[in-house]
Amino acid sequence: MNNRHFDPGMRAILLHPERWRLITPFFPPEVGPVTNGRHQRWRETHEAAPHALSMFDILVALRDRTVRGFGKAVYPCVPGTVFVFDEST
Repeated sequence: MNNRHFDPGMRAILLHPERWRLITPFFPPEVGPVTNGRHQRWRETHEAAPHALSMFDILVALRDRTVRGFGKAVYPCVPGTVFVFDEST
């Protein structure tokens, strides 16, 4: 099946939840936090402007590798990482 938005690797992640690693406020994350000085310094200068979500938001990493802040911690964000945000995160 061809899809102009999702390549075969992305579809493999989306269609196989056993490959997902959940990070959510509802139970302990399936991935441990990491130390990332650059991200922590950015947060220290930008945390003065918090925002609140009026609904749930879900981020699914489909390619590449980076880090993502969640709550007060920083987590690895690799293909298959699923972040679930609510008004508390």
